Parts: sequence; structure tokens; C-alpha cells
Amino acid sequence: KGLSPMILANGFLCCMNASNEFTGNWLSSHSYNSFFSDNAEDTEGNLRYFFQNLSINKFKDCLKACNYLELDEVYEILAKKSLENLDLDVAIKAYQRIKNISMVYSLNQMKSIEEKKILQGFVAMILCDYSLAQDLFMKSSQRKLALELRCDIQDWGTALSLSETLAQDRVP
Repeated sequence: KGLSPMILANGFLCCMNASNEFTGNWLSSHSYNSFFSDNAEDTEGNLRYFFQNLSINKFKDCLKACNYLELDEVYEILAKKSLENLDLDVAIKAYQRIKNISMVYSLNQMKSIEEKKILQGFVAMILCDYSLAQDLFMKSSQRKLALELRCDIQDWGTALSLSETLAQDRVP
């Protein structure tokens, strides 16, 4: 009360009071940032740092905490969340740490995709959201990927209706 917010940077809110003096506090979403220590034995602190950074999509900072935690579950959470946000580099590093080589290979192949709708479609496929993947492929320049998706998951009814509009030669 009685403070005027001046600047918010990296979760630190700097305010000015009535006598033109500056004061500041960490937002609750960033409260552990000022206390993070490079200590592998501080599991609770590293987990708190990890989850606070995960909630604000600071995935590289999450990786820093993961390196001290060395828990496959935490790497899996980071991999999925960074994948949802199309941060393929962090997802690759997380999957490497848990030795999920097939995902590393797949994501490395996806890094060369330039069209965003296609990239989002493949990510939706990986996350098993097939309806979203189909919608994204249908909005892309490679609409036949939607048909390939439905054939791959053996959804023959949808594949048939897609083939009637996208590829008549595939109907049989």
C-alpha cells in the first residue's frame, strides 16, 4: 500500500514509495529464484526452483535444476512441457538425459520443419492429440498429412472421408 510499481524484471517488482525511495520484492511465482543454489543435496530447493520456472516457461532454467535433481520424472515433465511450447532444443536435451533415443531422433528430424502448422501438427501427434493434429495439418500446405495420420492410427472411417477430398487414388 502506498507504493507505485515502476518496473518488473525477471519476477522482481521494483516500486517507489511516497518519499521517492525504491523498494522491491520477488513475485510469488519467482520467489525461489533469489535463493537457488548449485547444490545437488538441496532437493527441495531444486524442485521448487524447477516448478517455479516451469510455470513461467523458463525451460533453460528448469534444465539447470534438473541437472542437480537427476530424476527421470522431472526430465519427463520438462520434455513434455517444452515440447508443448515448441522448444525443441530443451525437449531434445531432456529426452537425451532419460535416454529416450527415439524421441531425440524424431525431434531432431522435426527441427528442419519450417512451416509452423506442420510442426505443431507433429507435436500434437506426439502428444496423442490426433484431432488437433488433423486440424493443423488441414490448415497447412501439406493437407495430405492429415490423411497419413488417420491411416497410421488406423482410423479408417476418417481416413476414407479425408481420402475422398484429398486423394481420390487412396480411396481403395
